[in-house]
Amino acid sequence: MKQKSEWRQGWAIWLRAAALGAAAMYLFDTDRGKQRRVVARDKILSLTAKTGDAIDVMMRDVRNRLGGL
Repeated sequence: MKQKSEWRQGWAIWLRAAALGAAAMYLFDTDRGKQRRVVARDKILSLTAKTGDAIDVMMRDVRNRLGGL
């Protein structure tokens, strides 16, 4: 049983390293890496703004519901 656990752990480490390497190659590509990084940054900023807006809406809703009690 211990051998299977160690075997799975070894594969998990290998897969994580491969995924990290693939992501690095994708983002730091000499041809289109800069464009990909800009797109990723824009998506993260957009998601951050949408999350902030959703939190504001939720807080306003909670305030209104508590005021209605």
